[in-house]
Amino acid sequence: MTDRKKIIWLEDKPEDYGDIKARISRRFDVIECIDLDEFRVQVEGYRTAPNEIAGFIVDVMIKVDDLTQLGLPDVLTRKGTDTGVKVVAEYLRNFSQHDECKHISEPFAQTRILMLSSLVGLKAKYSHLIRQQNIEMITKYAPKYIQADWLKDLDSWLNF
Repeated sequence: MTDRKKIIWLEDKPEDYGDIKARISRRFDVIECIDLDEFRVQVEGYRTAPNEIAGFIVDVMIKVDDLTQLGLPDVLTRKGTDTGVKVVAEYLRNFSQHDECKHISEPFAQTRILMLSSLVGLKAKYSHLIRQQNIEMITKYAPKYIQADWLKDLDSWLNF
């Protein structure tokens, strides 16, 4: 058993971003979640030990229509285009004050969150969420397409 803190990473296609896992693993144990069910199980499993979690990394685009798997069937995701934003705002931070999420948002209220998106321009669109309550966003690129400086931004976030 390791004493290293953990990062819970919600990414539906982790095989496209092995460089992310490698970078996280330098300093933290990685808990990969490829869907919302798995993410919910992991988050709820650590809610009584939130200090073991160093942060959450959440992919913005995950193909689901709503957050039913997180107990929030009325929270729609625009066919997956902003699933991660909704996971952060409605589940992890509970900005809308859902009774179903208080047991999650309270223990993780100060836990850092990084949202990753491959769509340029989302950072500006969600600027109201960025830099609030330890939330940040980086535009990611699959290395097989473009090698970019975004990995430096990821390294910076991981070295908090």
